[in-house]
This record gives sequence, structure tokens and C-alpha cells, in this order.
Amino acid sequence: MNVSLMWNSEGFYQIAKLCMIPASCLLEVVFDHVHYSRDTKLSIMVVLIGVAVCTVTDVSVNAKGLAAAVIAVWSTALQQYFFLALSCFTAIGVNLSQFICIGRFSAVSFQVLGHMKTVLVLSLGFLFFGKEGLNFQVVLAYLG
Repeated sequence: MNVSLMWNSEGFYQIAKLCMIPASCLLEVVFDHVHYSRDTKLSIMVVLIGVAVCTVTDVSVNAKGLAAAVIAVWSTALQQYFFLALSCFTAIGVNLSQFICIGRFSAVSFQVLGHMKTVLVLSLGFLFFGKEGLNFQVVLAYLG
């Protein structure tokens, strides 16, 4: 999106950013067969029209900027959609592994594994991020 801002006006950049909403909606309609209510569609239209009205005097676009905006909108929408799908599959895997762990071991073993995970997260945070990964605020957050 920043390349689009470099080649276009700020008004067109704002319109391109708002095109993320209908692009994401279209991906959900195509891949997930989602049906949006009339009220949702009208709400999105009101937002899009509002931004268009506010920025209509500041819209200048060229071919390079338009191409950059189209690529940025669709690549970002696809990235968000597939990241959400990956997050869902990862959550399913975590829940399934917890179910298997509880079924195979005792509840105490499951709690010990949970604490080991916390220790591992803290240790890796310190290893990768140094002092920023393990400061007093982080320790308090884990204790709370």
C-alpha cells in the first residue's frame, strides 16, 4: 500500500485502503459461501461512499499507482484470508493435542506440561529478544 501512496495522492490511497473491505468480503463469498445481510451490505456502502465524498477533491491516480494499489489490495486481502485459515487449522491442532494429552495422561501431567510451555515461552523470549523479551512487565503478565 505504501508504494501506492508514493505514486498516488493521499485521497486515492485512502480509497484503496477501504477497498480492502469489499475485497475481503468477496473472498469470503467465493471461498466460504458467506451471505451478507442487506444491513451489512448497506453499512459497507455507507462507509465507502463517505470516504469517497471526503476524498473526492484529492484524487489523482496514474497507471503505476493504480496497478500498485490493485496488487496491494488483493495480496493483502488474500494474505489475511489465508492467515485466518492457517490460524484456525493451528487452533484445531492445538485443541486436538490437548484432548489427546488429557486422554492419555492425568490432569496433573497436563498442568505440568502447561507450566513447561510457559517456561519455554519465557526462555525463548529471552533468547530471541534479550532484555526486551524478559522484563519485569512480562514476568508480571505471566504471573497474573
